[in-house]
Amino acid sequence: MKKAIKIFLISLVSLFLLVIVAGYVVLSQVDFNNYKTVIQKSVKESTGRDLVIGDIKVVASFHPTIEVKEVSFSNASWAKNPNMVEAKSIRLSVGLLPLLGKNFVINNFKISDAVVNLSENKEGNNNWTFGSVDAKEVVKNTDKVSFDFSFVKTANASTSSM
Repeated sequence: MKKAIKIFLISLVSLFLLVIVAGYVVLSQVDFNNYKTVIQKSVKESTGRDLVIGDIKVVASFHPTIEVKEVSFSNASWAKNPNMVEAKSIRLSVGLLPLLGKNFVINNFKISDAVVNLSENKEGNNNWTFGSVDAKEVVKNTDKVSFDFSFVKTANASTSSM
């Protein structure tokens, strides 16, 4: 009986390791740059503004890291600056195990050489509000959403406000 349990446990651990290795291989073979147009189109439909992104790189690990180079997000049409946000790179790492439980946890977020232009026009409109979105559509279970910005790091970042 003990031998059967031992064989079962070894098989279970082996299967778990096989799944991890297969996931790593799949992630390392995918060229995420192929998804740029899908991402940009989704952002345009959601905000009405253009997102320009350079090279996308994903590093597979227990804390997968996504790095996007040369990022810009266009500004409101009435704003003085053409871009609301520009960054040399944006890097974030997410927790792999929480993803298995359908939780998206950002462990680290770093934005490098960023310029953020915040503006408000004479009518009182600001450039960080994107249309009239019903909050219920965005977040259905607000009790399950929380934010902790202690993990955010910046390098050579600046903001301007008009």
